[in-house]
Amino acid sequence: MTSHDRAETLGSVGSAAPVGPGGPAVVVGGGSGIGAAVAARYRSTGVDVVVWDRAPGSDIECDITDPGQVDAAARATSTGSVYPPR
Repeated sequence: MTSHDRAETLGSVGSAAPVGPGGPAVVVGGGSGIGAAVAARYRSTGVDVVVWDRAPGSDIECDITDPGQVDAAARATSTGSVYPPR
């Protein structure tokens, strides 16, 4: 699968295509920079967003190089208990 194929599968941020059935968009690295812009764009169109980032203040603090933290973040995201207020 090419990066173009992945982008089409995930939807275009520019068009704010719906993200997944019944779940939030997870933006890894959404605490700053491009990731923060992606999260803001999705939120501006009404998509629920959960930001995973190492930075304090993220919806879920997660270092994606640690499999245990990724598992815990996925569990927390899937319960819906971390959806931030809009």
